[in-house]
Amino acid sequence: MSDARVEGPDRSFCAIDAERAGEPLAGSAAFAETWLFVEERGPWEAKKLLASPGLAPLAEMVAEWQAALGGARLQLLRRPAATRRAEAGAARRVLVARPRARRAAWFSLRGDASDRTLPARFEAGEGTPLVGTTLFVCTHGKRDRCCSKFGVRLVAAAEKAGGEVWETSHLGGHRFAATTLRLSDGPGNGDCHGRVLPEDVPALLAGAPVLDRLRGHVGLPGPAQAAAIALRRARIEPGAFEGAEGELVRFAGGSARVRRSAPGPARLKTCFGEPEPFEALEAELLPGGGA
Repeated sequence: MSDARVEGPDRSFCAIDAERAGEPLAGSAAFAETWLFVEERGPWEAKKLLASPGLAPLAEMVAEWQAALGGARLQLLRRPAATRRAEAGAARRVLVARPRARRAAWFSLRGDASDRTLPARFEAGEGTPLVGTTLFVCTHGKRDRCCSKFGVRLVAAAEKAGGEVWETSHLGGHRFAATTLRLSDGPGNGDCHGRVLPEDVPALLAGAPVLDRLRGHVGLPGPAQAAAIALRRARIEPGAFEGAEGELVRFAGGSARVRRSAPGPARLKTCFGEPEPFEALEAELLPGGGA
């Protein structure tokens, strides 16, 4: 699928460079069993999220939450600008999600009030369940300018479409911007997409697969992500992940052999870094899908 953003001479954006080079997306999504989203309406630090100024009063507690939840991946959240202004003074929201287990629940904090029981409450089934489909779009410009350049317009498209959308911090893979994570109580839960364009937004909000943009399911490690995408491209429903042994990755619906490609030519992995060689994951379905 062509993308107008690659036209022109400017190769200083890592996402444009990766698009032109045709770097594959499959298997590139960040992997974590548990995701912890904490609302922070103020500025976000580039890498040390807990050092973000507005989060300072809660930083120690959030670190405790991460540990209690088994090393949860931390994401910061904020509403799009117009909604953020309208919600000024509202309670700080926290979302805990286990995409592979299809569990996600919201909690609220008043001001800087602490709640060290939050992880236990989540494990006990408390919180307000996530309903419908919510799209999280990386707009973390301080981490990489491609995230802001391509993410902000995606947020605007989701708002225009009437979708539930949040801005979030780095989702991994600046060079695949715009990147999104979809959480849902229906189809498409846990899918991370890259190089997303505004015209892709309606399908993402509807829970539809956008296979040529799909990076993988964030509740699976990279090789399993690549194998699942290969199965879906062959119109085979992967089903439950059954494990991996060496290059062999098994799902209930089929299996694949996943290898790392030979390193490619050096290029930008981030706008703020130096060119580096890259590798991709290549999945080969076993005969008959390997079921």
